[in-house]
Amino acid sequence: MCEYLYEYEDEESDGFDEWEDIDLNRKEDEEFNFEINNSPLNNKKNKQVALSKLTKSFKQDYINQCLAVHSIQAVFSVYNFKTCFLSNYGKDIKLKSIVPGVIRKKFKKFDGSNDKVIITLIKGFTLWFDKNYQIDTLGERPIHAVDIKNNCYIKWFEQNDAKLKTILHDYKDYYNKLRKQYNISKTPVKSHKATYMRSDIDVKKEGNNTKQSYVMKYYLLLAALCKNSNIKIKLIYNIPCLDILKTITDCSTKTFLKIIEEQQYSLETSVSEVKRSIDFDLFYPYLWLEVEVPSGRTFYLNPIIHGSMNEYYEEIPNGQPFYPFYKFGSISPHKLEQPFYILSVDENLEIQNVSNKYIPNLQYTNRPCLINLKKEVFWLINKSVWKSINNIFDGFDKIPFNYYQHKNIANYIVMPEISIKSLKNHPNFIVEGYSKTRRNLDALSGDPIRELQINSKKYKVYVRSQLVRVRSMTHWEILGRTVKSGAIPLKTKKYIDRNGKFQVVSLYTFEQTYKTPRIPTLNCVKAYRRTLKGNEMLKVFNKSNMLPNEYCLLDDGKVSKRTLNKYNRKNRKRFVDYMDVITGFKFLQKNQVKPITHVMVHETDFNKLKEFQEYQDEVEVLKNWQELFLRLDIKERLNRQGF
Repeated sequence: MCEYLYEYEDEESDGFDEWEDIDLNRKEDEEFNFEINNSPLNNKKNKQVALSKLTKSFKQDYINQCLAVHSIQAVFSVYNFKTCFLSNYGKDIKLKSIVPGVIRKKFKKFDGSNDKVIITLIKGFTLWFDKNYQIDTLGERPIHAVDIKNNCYIKWFEQNDAKLKTILHDYKDYYNKLRKQYNISKTPVKSHKATYMRSDIDVKKEGNNTKQSYVMKYYLLLAALCKNSNIKIKLIYNIPCLDILKTITDCSTKTFLKIIEEQQYSLETSVSEVKRSIDFDLFYPYLWLEVEVPSGRTFYLNPIIHGSMNEYYEEIPNGQPFYPFYKFGSISPHKLEQPFYILSVDENLEIQNVSNKYIPNLQYTNRPCLINLKKEVFWLINKSVWKSINNIFDGFDKIPFNYYQHKNIANYIVMPEISIKSLKNHPNFIVEGYSKTRRNLDALSGDPIRELQINSKKYKVYVRSQLVRVRSMTHWEILGRTVKSGAIPLKTKKYIDRNGKFQVVSLYTFEQTYKTPRIPTLNCVKAYRRTLKGNEMLKVFNKSNMLPNEYCLLDDGKVSKRTLNKYNRKNRKRFVDYMDVITGFKFLQKNQVKPITHVMVHETDFNKLKEFQEYQDEVEVLKNWQELFLRLDIKERLNRQGF
């Protein structure tokens, strides 16, 4: 009793001076009522999370639908263009009934030696063509994202209407806006019926032309005039596609409500001050010409004249990009589109991808160019979105370059006019010592493409594809690759080992390695054991490439090391020889590394173990049947005796 008193005194001395009064006369049958709310939307935060998930699913579906339309329209447009071109290829055009005799005679007489004469003749022909032929019909155009967005929103709202009512129960104004927008989206937006290029183009007809057929007629007539000269004429086709960059920008920068409220087409703005304003809601001309004169000079030729005659043609420097074309949209007040794919076709029916000549920043990215997106865009968009984009762009806008060839493509790259701060996380450019990179895992290779000077400081700018992954020799071994002999490390890394000493390790790129050759096949496991020294173990990091032929590794399946031990206990004279090999490493806390081992045996021994395991399984099944029959027999005897 005294001991218990001492305990209570100690507790009181610890400062427990506040005690809860307990009713000792409480009834035993008194019940406690607990109310648990299982609803996931019981508070404001959960409602916000639920709404965020719903809006994210809409954006994902919207982007996926736009990507699908983009790729389908690209394929259809190319097919339609090829059909039109082949239908009019080699057509015998009677120039006498179309082109004035003065122009025909001039083209017939000139020998092609003087570039100025050629330009003058083409200029005169263009003036005549511009005077007689009109663009008076809406042509081929991309499907507008507004239509796709409306369809996605209608489907999304109908599927989630009940959830939205629950989530926005206390925010009825917001729900009413969504409901109102749903009704607006169901009403079709005023659309303009597009006319695609016809396969039977009649060059005699001066009217009823779209922008595409207008240029096509110009090309056919000019090609017929230059038929007997050494002038090479190529028709360039900018494939009209849905602008997926706008969709990605909107989903990354705009609020959900702003996205769904957009209902206007760019065509609704009038452009009375621009000549031939019809079809100028489109960003770029979809057809133009490249004219190569006998001297080797190449000219950009666009018969759709805008103001001054000097704007319809310009010389393209050999081996250089032509970016005045990229600024073509400055004449239009519309919200302009982006070009994606540009093809050229000549008189010999040779089709080439010339996208890199007219569109900058295509040489180094698998994804569409993000330079023209707003700087506040969240670059790390959902991986599934990038996967969908890569499916479209695979093999289309990429030209492989080695790291040391970046000097050659520097002219094809246009640096954005943005601050150094926005380059820190830019998806296409790396600023040495400034951009966010994994310092110990990434290294820059090759020469910089630009050098920026900001506040007396110089920054070297690299293309992001020059950022390569580097690994140590041991790391490459684990991945089944060996560093080439004589390879100079691209980078070194300092670290502190377990003993607290500084160590320097060399880091190599993928190109400085090759596949680790397969381990030579020896007669038996014992022969491999002889090649090792002390506690050294054989390393088989890559089973498919490094494991010797005629040998197998025992995994955690039916035929495992446990089976091997059982077999060797029962067959001591005919035991199976084996050896433990290292197949990897387990990296634990506090720099601890534990090797992962597997058992290697010969194929013949593996087959023995397999047969032994099958025999063991069969014995186990028979034992189970025996036990079942025994239990049934015991039960029957007990029933007979009346138990």
